Amino acid sequence: MLRPRTIKEGSVGLFALLGLFIIGGIVLWLRGELLAIQAMKC
Repeated sequence: MLRPRTIKEGSVGLFALLGLFIIGGIVLWLRGELLAIQAMKC
């Protein structure tokens, strides 16, 4: 059995990774949108 503290720290780490992943995805998506808009203007 894992100790509750270990589970808590593990879940916090997972949430941190998930948050970073989501933020990174949004940034990349916005970058792609901006590039597409610039390409259409040209």
